[in-house]
Amino acid sequence: MKWEERNLSKSYILSGRNCFFHRYCDSGFKTKWTGLWGDSKKFLDYFAFKVDGTWLSPNNCYMVEYDEAVCIHNYSLDGIEAKEILFVPENGKILFVTLQIVNRKLKERRVRIELEVGVNIREMEENWHERKYQYKLFQHAVIVDSSKGTLIYGADYPFSFRTLSIYRDHYPGELERCFIPGILYMDTPIKPEAAVKVNFAFACGENRREAYLNFKLGSGHVDQRLTEKRRRYLEVLDGALLRTGIKDIDELFRWSVLGLEKLIHKSSVGLGVFAGYPWFTQYWGRDSGWVIPAIIDYGNFEDACEALRTLADFQSDEGEIPNLIHLYHGASYGSSDATPLWIISLAHYVLNSGDIKFLREYEDNLMRAIEWCRTRDINGDGLLETDNRYTWMDTLERRGAPVDLQAIWFKTLTDAKNLLNILGVKGVDPLEIKSLKNRIEEEFWNEKEGFYYDRVKDGEKSNIKTVNSIFPVLFGVSREPLRVIEKLEGEEFTGAFGIRTLSKNEPTFNPAGYHTGSAWGWINGLMASIEFLYGRADMGLKYLSILKSVFGRNCICSLDEAWNADNADPTLLKGYGREPSAVFQAWSFGSIIRCIDEYMLGLRIDALNRRIEVSASLKDGMEITRRKRIGNDLVDLKIKQTNGKVKVNYVSRGGSKYRLTINN
Repeated sequence: MKWEERNLSKSYILSGRNCFFHRYCDSGFKTKWTGLWGDSKKFLDYFAFKVDGTWLSPNNCYMVEYDEAVCIHNYSLDGIEAKEILFVPENGKILFVTLQIVNRKLKERRVRIELEVGVNIREMEENWHERKYQYKLFQHAVIVDSSKGTLIYGADYPFSFRTLSIYRDHYPGELERCFIPGILYMDTPIKPEAAVKVNFAFACGENRREAYLNFKLGSGHVDQRLTEKRRRYLEVLDGALLRTGIKDIDELFRWSVLGLEKLIHKSSVGLGVFAGYPWFTQYWGRDSGWVIPAIIDYGNFEDACEALRTLADFQSDEGEIPNLIHLYHGASYGSSDATPLWIISLAHYVLNSGDIKFLREYEDNLMRAIEWCRTRDINGDGLLETDNRYTWMDTLERRGAPVDLQAIWFKTLTDAKNLLNILGVKGVDPLEIKSLKNRIEEEFWNEKEGFYYDRVKDGEKSNIKTVNSIFPVLFGVSREPLRVIEKLEGEEFTGAFGIRTLSKNEPTFNPAGYHTGSAWGWINGLMASIEFLYGRADMGLKYLSILKSVFGRNCICSLDEAWNADNADPTLLKGYGREPSAVFQAWSFGSIIRCIDEYMLGLRIDALNRRIEVSASLKDGMEITRRKRIGNDLVDLKIKQTNGKVKVNYVSRGGSKYRLTINN
């Protein structure tokens, strides 16, 4: 599916399992975050081509074409049409750029191509630095070394090189310094209406050896690597086939699946899911806990398993799953919900994949995670407590027992009980789960408002109305879910660009406030989910349509982390000032996939016992086709609603029989 974009103020992301590339559609490298990144380290600030004396630039770029794997910049020059065709392969730290030039003159002409490269090898936390570079020419490449790593670039066409060896300060938002080795150039004849293509490669590594291996593996194999990448995406999409008859929903699902695929990363610390591009290039425990189930939903069990493993491998001795894993600096802790969310994700993986072997391998991690969660019950009242800034609203002081954490803990205990039953181990009493559910309702329900208190601290209940009331509804705790839903649907919380994190009637409300009024892609996906969960398909589709309306607004084929609830501006107010939100966010994609699969279609899979449960929430006349992976089987489901009744048929590719339950 091709996306054509003439609004060149947007940006885009290309990525593989080991690196990513960020750039603006007008061809500019406008911020400290644009360029080529290997893992979470930057290597390339910019590159620029000059064709017959004219730079390819925002002045002559008129359109971008983008599909699953490739971005194409189109340029119009005097008698020349030029294209930059860019892609990042699935494996290796390398960016390919094919420069295609078409001669529109009536006579043959000799065209000079020049390439300038700004090298900036730095940690993501760094800005301007005095680090020195050395470079050398080797065969068809330029090798640039520093103490932080190596960048190698070259072409598949004979070139000459004019030495510059200069350092340049520039200011893409913050002061940066790059090194320009020189100008790579070549001359090529082009006949009338003919085209010439030159392939360039930019490879990086922690040292010269790694960079050279990446460069060597890519050299001369551009078409093959692109074919491999396209094949991978087609296989993923085929295994997660969805047809709803609603184009916007189908496109949302498709691009969200590919979005998560582009955020799966493999590094020396293990495989994980980046929280978002361009700067959340770490494995966040909380974000992963919401996203791994979505990866399972679209059938990528292998990567979901490895992401669970990586988080478990960094589990503390006490049982805590890390808040985030840095690719170069180890792990840090201090998240109240990363650990329970890991348990929930593990349960989702085991039930969908049937992988008991993995469960048994990580039984000790599971037991320690459960016990760590229980130690958060500081007062012995059955409620988990948290320190400041330990919840998803990590810019706010929410010390005490927040309602979202209690709802997550309820779901965790339910899932932990199921996992322990599979293992034949006792550890969660059903009375504990029932008691917690009652306790949440007693402590947090505000009968007057028909809503939940945000948190309880030292017996005092916070009257601030936040979107966190969504969580008891999502996890089936709430005794009066429709009252909560109706309040969230109302104009106090919902506007043209989605549901706000804070009631607009609160004194601290700001539509641009990061956690005090902005709209989040993830939370809007959860809002759509609870609408479907309680049979409100029209409203569920409405919230999905809001997400579709902002999809690709700032970054092609992407959904931002959050945006101004009044005008969808991605620039938000945080504790240290105003900053754009991340343009390519994992849990924004994940919430769409989970909303459609787990709530609109209401799919509950038990691969161990060969059971499929469907609790679909559809509009009358809707007919859905969904291909679902169950264990090692692919199952084609047909789900249709007529006169309020849902009918389901399935065909197993492996010839398996399933016990099908339909909840009408």
